[in-house]
Amino acid sequence: MKFKAASRETVVKRLRKRIELQEESSKRVNMEAWRNALYKRSEYDELTGVLNRRGIRKYMVQAFSDAKAVGNKFAVLIIDVDFFKEYNDTYGHVAGDEFLLAIGGS
Repeated sequence: MKFKAASRETVVKRLRKRIELQEESSKRVNMEAWRNALYKRSEYDELTGVLNRRGIRKYMVQAFSDAKAVGNKFAVLIIDVDFFKEYNDTYGHVAGDEFLLAIGGS
């Protein structure tokens, strides 16, 4: 009888440890998903999905370095939308969002 009681306790301890490890693994997966979401929010515009200022700066530094390393030329195209505020105020935020999506390529 003593052996069976000890054996049950061992099985219970192992099951508890397994559950604990599974919970820890699940937490790590959730933290990884949150980290990816935060990264995306920090470097991409939420509406259009295009790089924001922080994302552009990071991308430009890497692209310039890559081009320089292999001797390629590097060019940048910047688009400024004139009178967007007036468009947004006149036609509304939904129309303004649609406009940004159209020019953002999404």
